[in-house]
Amino acid sequence: MTPEELNKFVMSAEDFARLKERAKRDLEYDWDTAAEKCRRVSSIYQDWLDVYNRESAKFIVLDIEKDKLYGKLYKEYRFESNLKFDSNKEIESQIKCDPEWVKLSAASSKQKLVVDYLQDTLGNINRLSFSIKNFIEIMKVRGGFGL
Repeated sequence: MTPEELNKFVMSAEDFARLKERAKRDLEYDWDTAAEKCRRVSSIYQDWLDVYNRESAKFIVLDIEKDKLYGKLYKEYRFESNLKFDSNKEIESQIKCDPEWVKLSAASSKQKLVVDYLQDTLGNINRLSFSIKNFIEIMKVRGGFGL
């Protein structure tokens, strides 16, 4: 994967910030919006599940690309290099310093953060209807509201 392809493939910091803002909006509610938000939880969850699946697939592709690159670099350092290494640990340290490996590892780690965030967001959305129902019950008790 070229650096250009990698940059297009992995979510940018700006896109991730927008994604977090969207999650915040989807998880926020107040007395005026609680009932509508509760009604839409399934739809909101499905939208986020689609994003999660797309970004998880990207992470899997990056992981596969990392494994392929590792194999290629291992072969180069072990069998094709002018330098001779005494152990696998020495070869591994060379691989981890390779610029292409560093870029791919950084992209994979960044994508993992996105996937983990999305997984947490799905959990929050999954609990959203219960939170809203609890919120409505608390508001009824505090203010005597009835629906």
